[in-house]
Amino acid sequence: GLSYARMMKSSYFVICDKHRIIVYKENKGHFNRFNPIFENHWQNLNNADTFRQLKLLISKANIEN
Repeated sequence: GLSYARMMKSSYFVICDKHRIIVYKENKGHFNRFNPIFENHWQNLNNADTFRQLKLLISKANIEN
């Protein structure tokens, strides 16, 4: 996933498995894999505040800015 994000010149990189979702943001041409901007277990997305945080991070309006 990381190499694909670099190839596509993405500003965000999201990876998930059956346990959690992790979001990284590009900073000065690099993704710091040790410092995600969001990391949570799927079950925690049932919490409205946690879901809102993720939604704001990956919303179209945020990504275009």
